[in-house]
Amino acid sequence: MSKYSLRKYKAEDESIWDELVDGSVNGTIFHTQKFISYHPDNRFEDSSLMFYKGEKLIAVFPAAIISDSDNKKILKSHPGASYGGIVFLDTPSLELCFQTFELLEDFAKAENFSGIEFRHAPKIFNKYPVDQTEFAMVHLGYLREAEELSTCYYLPDFIGFSGGEIISQFKLNNKRNLRKSINSNLDFGWIESENNIKSFYKILENNLKKHDTKPVHSLDEIKKLIKLFPERVRIAGAFLGEELLAGSLLFKVNQSSWHIFYSALDYKKSDYHPIHFLIYKLIKHFSEDKITWLNYGISTENGGKTINHDLFRFKEGFAGKGIIRTYWAKTF
Repeated sequence: MSKYSLRKYKAEDESIWDELVDGSVNGTIFHTQKFISYHPDNRFEDSSLMFYKGEKLIAVFPAAIISDSDNKKILKSHPGASYGGIVFLDTPSLELCFQTFELLEDFAKAENFSGIEFRHAPKIFNKYPVDQTEFAMVHLGYLREAEELSTCYYLPDFIGFSGGEIISQFKLNNKRNLRKSINSNLDFGWIESENNIKSFYKILENNLKKHDTKPVHSLDEIKKLIKLFPERVRIAGAFLGEELLAGSLLFKVNQSSWHIFYSALDYKKSDYHPIHFLIYKLIKHFSEDKITWLNYGISTENGGKTINHDLFRFKEGFAGKGIIRTYWAKTF
């Protein structure tokens, strides 16, 4: 009998699940059941899994059931979360990686799934390197279905720098526009009032209308997330007096990293370059707070096939670095 086993997640497991994620080598806020639970009960059919060695919980896999274009059942790392994959409590051995993925596949086949899909978090969010997971997956026949590129900032590079020293690291065009915003006497602040949250959401909606799309989250969902995670979900704003010109919704991914989920500006005020000001202030604030990574997200679409070069130039202009976000899949 194998010393490894799995079982399906139940609501009463939330505290032990989230305790594992918070202490894990590769878990994020998006892997916690507290985050997943903000979705309405009828939005997803949950099929999250818990892996054990004997009686000890050693790994979790947040997942739900979806149907593909042929109406076949897929076990998908939770569709309501930005990142997925198996979260390990401790750095896994290669043997453990093989064992957990084989258990996962045995479960999926027994439940008549036609395949497994998930999206790994960028590796900057790992406490330690865990490439043995991907090594095992390749050997087990998983395919890189798509790869997207994010831009991130390594904040220890800025620790101890004055504002001017931070700006000196930026590329010329970003420096020029940032100085315009600073000379316009913009202010940085955290958005907490109901009215300012509504103002941010209206700006966000107007931005996305230009691309014929809508925010992934409703206003009520954003407010619910802020209430659930008051220290880990925040909105930063660039103000001219009392007027909000731009804002960014951020998630504290783990103890050492933040992720910018949305960033939007009032285009009527674009001459003030409030987004330049906001990113500079976030880099300065989080470096002073001893945070390691600030991730600005992807600038690609269609699984990385469509590249927004202008957006990459803008993000990279703040001394940004590239990090891959990989989609994995296996069909039975």
